[in-house]
Amino acid sequence: MIASAAWPAGAHASITELTAGLTAGSQPTDITTGPDGNLWFTQRAGVGRIGRVTPSGSITEYVGGITSGFSAGQQPSHITSGPDGALWATEDGTTGQIVRLDPATGTVTEYATGITPNRQPTGITTGPDGNLWFTERGGAGAIGRITPGGLITEYTTGLTSASAPTDIAPGDDGALWFTENSDPGRIGRIDPSTGAITEPGSGLTANGGPSHIVSTDGGKELFFTEERNPGRIGSFKTGGSIEEFTSGLTANSAPGAIAQGGDGALWFTEGASPGRLGRLWPDSGSITEFAGGLVPGLTTDAAPTGVTQGPDGNVWFTESSFPGAIGHITVPPGADIDTPAPLADAGTVRFRAQVRPNSQPTTYRFEYGPGFASATDATPAGSDADAQDVSADVSGLALDTAQQVRVVATNPSGTTVSEIKAFLLTSTGTVINEKPSAGSDEGSSTLAPVAAAPATAPDSPAAGDAEAEAVSHPPVLGQSIVVAPVEGDVLIKPPGASSFRPLTAGVRVRIGSLLDTRRGTVELVSARNRTGARQTGTFWGGVFQVRQVRSLAGVTDIVLRGSDFGGCGSGAGAGAARASSLARESGGSHVVRRLWGKDHHSRFRTHGRDSVATVRGTVWSTVDRCDGTLTSVKQGMVSVLDLHSNRSVLLSAGRSYLARHQR
Repeated sequence: MIASAAWPAGAHASITELTAGLTAGSQPTDITTGPDGNLWFTQRAGVGRIGRVTPSGSITEYVGGITSGFSAGQQPSHITSGPDGALWATEDGTTGQIVRLDPATGTVTEYATGITPNRQPTGITTGPDGNLWFTERGGAGAIGRITPGGLITEYTTGLTSASAPTDIAPGDDGALWFTENSDPGRIGRIDPSTGAITEPGSGLTANGGPSHIVSTDGGKELFFTEERNPGRIGSFKTGGSIEEFTSGLTANSAPGAIAQGGDGALWFTEGASPGRLGRLWPDSGSITEFAGGLVPGLTTDAAPTGVTQGPDGNVWFTESSFPGAIGHITVPPGADIDTPAPLADAGTVRFRAQVRPNSQPTTYRFEYGPGFASATDATPAGSDADAQDVSADVSGLALDTAQQVRVVATNPSGTTVSEIKAFLLTSTGTVINEKPSAGSDEGSSTLAPVAAAPATAPDSPAAGDAEAEAVSHPPVLGQSIVVAPVEGDVLIKPPGASSFRPLTAGVRVRIGSLLDTRRGTVELVSARNRTGARQTGTFWGGVFQVRQVRSLAGVTDIVLRGSDFGGCGSGAGAGAARASSLARESGGSHVVRRLWGKDHHSRFRTHGRDSVATVRGTVWSTVDRCDGTLTSVKQGMVSVLDLHSNRSVLLSAGRSYLARHQR
C-alpha cells in the first residue's frame, strides 16, 4: 500500500509531461537521445510515427504513410542512435523492417531484405563492430545485424527456438548480450565476429520474463528488467553470474525499459497501474519508486514505457496510455571522487572530483577528516549538463595518519554523496590509497521515494525514551549502539517493543534491537573498546538484529532476521507446495532474505542461516537462499565460516562463497 508522496524539505525535483504537438492515441513507446542533441521516440499506434522532442519540449512527428519512405502501419518499436549519425528503429508490424531516419533531413529509409517475415524486430543497439544489432522475438526468433549500408544477416545457431529475444546491449567483452522473454527466460550472448550464440544466464530466476537491458560503465556491468510476477531488476558483469533485486520493488508492477541517469542511478519504467518510475542505485541495489497520481506531475495510469538519459542529464520517458505523453524528471547531481593529489607543502593536498549538475544550478563541498568533521565551503559547479572537474586545496592535514574524503553535491533536485576515498598522507607528503571507507553510497540523494506504509504506524519515541537517547551520547560496549538513517525509510524495534517504528533521526539504542532496512540505509556506530573508540558500518536491504559481547574486543554481530524458509521444501499446504516448486525451478537459488554492508576496518560479522562473514574494510552482501547462504564481496576481503563444514574461506573482491544448507 502506498502511504504518501512528498519531496523532502529543500528538494524540488520535478516531473513534467509534454503533449503539445503529439498526436493523441499514437502510443509513444521507446525513447533515446539522438546525435543532434534532441530526444527521439517511436509511436506504435495507427499509421506509426517517429517523434522528436527538443530539450525545451517542442515536438515534431514523422508520420508513416506521409513522410517519404516511411510505410504506414509498421508499428515502430525500439530506437537507437547509429554509428552513422542517424536514428535507427525496429518495426515489428506486418512482415518486420528496420528503419533509418536522418535527423538532419528527415529522410526515412526502410530495410526488409534479409529479415524472415513475421520475426518481429524489437530491440536495437550499435555493436562494437560498427554495425546495428537487433533482436527478433517472433516465430522461431533470431538475432539480426544490419550494416549502415542496409545489408541484413540473421543468426539462429545456438539460440533456443521460440525464446523470444527482446532487447540487446553491448558488453565490455566485445560481445552483445540480449534478453529472451519466453519461459523459462534467459540471458544470451552473441559474438559479433563469428555470430556464435550462447545462453549462459546462470542465477536467473525461471519464468521472470527478461525484457529490457542496458550497459553501464562501458559495458562492464549490464542491468535488465524482468517484467513478470513479481518483477525484478537483474544485473551481471560479463562472464559473471546474475544478481536479482526486488527489495523496494512493488510486486506485479511490470518493470519495462531501463536506462542510466545523469545521477548515476538506473531508472526504469513500471507499466502496471498506477504506473511508476523506479530508481536503483547500482552499488547497493537499493530501489525506490515514484508512483503515478502520488508524485506531483506523474499522471495515474499513464503507463510509463520507454526511458533514457536526456542530453540535459535528466531522465526522459514515454507514456503509452491514451492520450500519450513524453515526460521528464529532474535528478540530483552526479558526484564522483578521485584520489587526492599531494602538493609541495607538507600536510597539503588537492581534493579532486567530478560533479555533474544535470542542467541545474549546483554547489559542492568536500567533507574530510575523521567523522568528516571538516568541510570546504560550498562552491558553485555551474549548471551544465555534463560533468565538471572540481577541486579544492586543503592544508594542515596530519602526516602519517589515515584520512578520508568525499564530495557532496547539491542541486534543486537533491543532494548526492559520493563514495569515500580513504588515503594515507605519509611523512614525505606522498598519498597512498587505502581501502574504501564506510559511509553514504554513491548517489545517496534526497530525492524522495514513494514509500510503502509500515504494517503498523507507531508514535514517535517520547522525550526521555530510554531507547532514544541523544546521538551525542556515545555507544557503550556490549550495551548500546548509535544508529542513524542515511537514505530512504528505516524502521527500528528496540528490545521489548511490540512493533517497529520509523527511525527519523540518530538515536542510541540497546543491543538486541531490530532494524528494517528493506527500504532504506542505516549507519551503525558501535563501541570498539572500553576507552571510547568507535567503529562505523552502513547496512541496507534487509532486516537484522544487532548483538555485541563485551569480551569479544568490540566485534559487532549483525544477524539476518525475518522472512520464511517454509517455501524451501518444508511446511504444509498449497502455499508451501507452490513456494517449494519455485525453489526447485530456480535451482534452489530462490532468495529468502539479504543484507548489504559496508565498513572501514571495523569489527563486524554478518550471520546468515548457514555461514558467518567476518569483515575488515569492505563492501559485501549476505544472502540467505533456499540452498544455503551466499556471501559476495564487492570490495575488500571477507572471511566466511561455513557453519556445517566448519571450513573458513577468505574471499577477495569479486568472489562469492555458498555455504550449502544441510537438511
